[in-house]
Amino acid sequence: MKYRFEVVYTSNDDLNEPSADLLRISGLISPNGKKCYTTGLSHEDLDEAKIIANDVRNENLYKSKESLLIYDTQTNKLISIEIKKKERSREILGLDLSMTSFGWFLHNEKRKPIYGSFKTKPEDGIDLKRFMIQRDRFVNLINDYKIDHIGIEQPFLMSFNTEKLFALHQFILEICYTRHIKVVYITPAQIKTYATDNAQAAKNDMVFKTKEVLGFQREKINDDECDAYWVGILAEKFWKLYYKEITIEDLTEKEKYIFIKNKSKKPGILYKENISYYVF
Repeated sequence: MKYRFEVVYTSNDDLNEPSADLLRISGLISPNGKKCYTTGLSHEDLDEAKIIANDVRNENLYKSKESLLIYDTQTNKLISIEIKKKERSREILGLDLSMTSFGWFLHNEKRKPIYGSFKTKPEDGIDLKRFMIQRDRFVNLINDYKIDHIGIEQPFLMSFNTEKLFALHQFILEICYTRHIKVVYITPAQIKTYATDNAQAAKNDMVFKTKEVLGFQREKINDDECDAYWVGILAEKFWKLYYKEITIEDLTEKEKYIFIKNKSKKPGILYKENISYYVF
C-alpha cells in the first residue's frame, strides 16, 4: 500500500487556484471543507509518511497552508496526523562590527559559550585592506560553524568613524546576501535596555551584566564580545518568533517593545523587513 501526505490549501472557490507546484486531488475534500492539493511527496510506509509531514511543517515549507494530512491512495481516505513541533538547535551568531575589535558570540543551547574578537590596527594596511581582513575572518567563522542566521548591532549614525563602519557592514552584508544568511539588526539602545534596563548603559555595565548572566568569574570577555552576546540572545528570540516556533504571548514586555511595537507605537522589527531584518 502506498501513502501520500497531502496539504490542505486554504483557498475558497472565489479565490485563484494555487501555484502549479500544488496540484489538486480531484474531488477530495478535507474534514473542514477545504480542497486538497498534493505536495508531491509520498512514501509507501505510513509512519515514514508521517515523519515527512512533520519535517515539512517544521521546516516551514508550507507557511500558508492550514494543515497537513495523509491521503491513503488505496482506500481514497484522508488520515489526520498530529504535527509535532520540532526542537531546533539553531546556531545563532551575534556580531558587534568594528574595524578595530569585531566582537562575535556564538549561541547554541547545546554548546558551551564560544566567542572572540577580530582585531585590526592601522599597521595592517589601508582601510580597504582592513575591511577585507575582517570580511575574510567572518567568512571563516561562518564556514567553521555553518552559520545561516545572525544578529548584528545596528551602526549608530552621526558618530565617530560612521562612514568606515557603514562600509564594513556592506562587506559583511554582501557575504550574507550571496550565501543566503538571514540577518536581523538590533540597535545599541535596544541591546542596552534589554540587558540593563538603561539605554545609556556604559561599557563596564554591559560587561558586568554579561559576566553575571554567564556565571563568569575569571573568564575574560571584552565589551564588544558582550554586546555580541546580547545581540545573539535577541536574534535567537527574533528568529524563533519569525518561524512561529514561539508566539507573541511567549515574549517578555521588553521583547514585545523591540519586535512588535515600541512605546511610541511604532512597529517593531518583525514588521520592518528589508529595513531591520533581511531574509536573503
